[in-house]
Amino acid sequence: MQKLNNNKKTILIFSNTSWSLYNFRFELIEKFSKNPKYNIVLLCGDDDYKEKFNKLGLKFVFFRMNRGFSNPLYQFVTLFKLVVLLFKINPEIIFSFTVKPNIISGFYSLLRSKVIFIPNITGMGKIMDLPFFFKSLIINIYFKLLLKSRVIFVQNKRDKDLACNILKNNCIVKLPGSGTNPKKFPIKKNLGYRYKVCFVGRALKKKGVIDFIEFVKLVNQTNKIKSIMILNTLNSDLDIKQISLLCDKHGIKLLKNIDNVNKFLLESKYLIFPSTYNEGIPKTVLEALFSGMIVIAYDSYWSFEFKENIYPIFVQKSLNSLMKGYNEVESYSQKSLIEKNDKSLKFMRKKFTINKVIFEYEKACK
Repeated sequence: MQKLNNNKKTILIFSNTSWSLYNFRFELIEKFSKNPKYNIVLLCGDDDYKEKFNKLGLKFVFFRMNRGFSNPLYQFVTLFKLVVLLFKINPEIIFSFTVKPNIISGFYSLLRSKVIFIPNITGMGKIMDLPFFFKSLIINIYFKLLLKSRVIFVQNKRDKDLACNILKNNCIVKLPGSGTNPKKFPIKKNLGYRYKVCFVGRALKKKGVIDFIEFVKLVNQTNKIKSIMILNTLNSDLDIKQISLLCDKHGIKLLKNIDNVNKFLLESKYLIFPSTYNEGIPKTVLEALFSGMIVIAYDSYWSFEFKENIYPIFVQKSLNSLMKGYNEVESYSQKSLIEKNDKSLKFMRKKFTINKVIFEYEKACK
């Protein structure tokens, strides 16, 4: 690691991968890296996306950490090594994201009371899939380790309620997801499109990859449509070769590990999002709505955040419900679609911009 300027405060930004930092936190990192008061250190897993930060001249520290909660001995050893590493870096401020970085940073904050600890609960992930006893135990331990945080950021009402029930005296603030930069998504002049339906997400079972393929198969039985699937295959729990074969069979264009999906969102009419994954607010949904897309998604605990908006259209967790939602929108007139899209875009630009996220982080650091 490069030598840090001792006259500046060090902010450690801690996440599982440099991929997640690039795709979800880049503008936040860029904003703080331009502040002359701070050194910025990124602590994350070593993957190809670290090169994306070169122009910012940031310091990286890398580690290896398995996903999930299997092999308790390995997890404990990893926890110990990373806490030692945090003592070596000795940050004045920590921004941590996702469950394990939050747990490790929280443990460190209990030992170093002067550190300004700002965790971001981006969803509960695989914890919510555990048996009830282990789920309850881990959730309680997780939140108790956040006890010394200056502020806890969450992304949906369910996660805020969980935190408030356990940490009654902490400051808990709900963010508009990871935030979106409206400048990346020019307002559509018309409703033309290249692809009828689109799926963007990680190659995970709970993200709804198979349901999307089945949905396209069902639609194609009555009306052949152009469809595209954009997958991030990092840490996938699916057979990617099998997914490729299914896409070929059903005429779905498959793209893997694309950095900038904006172009494809702007060229698509619908985002079909049959996800049951436990996340804060899916960035894919935010970007699709900023692109002027029609979003049809499985009902989820994050759906509350859009209760005042026209989109997404939330349906029950079944292919038949997806089809019903799709057919309903297909019956709308062109004039009605334009009106609904305009209202949705106004709502998104008011509620979900990246500037709102940056403002809350700057306020928390004061």
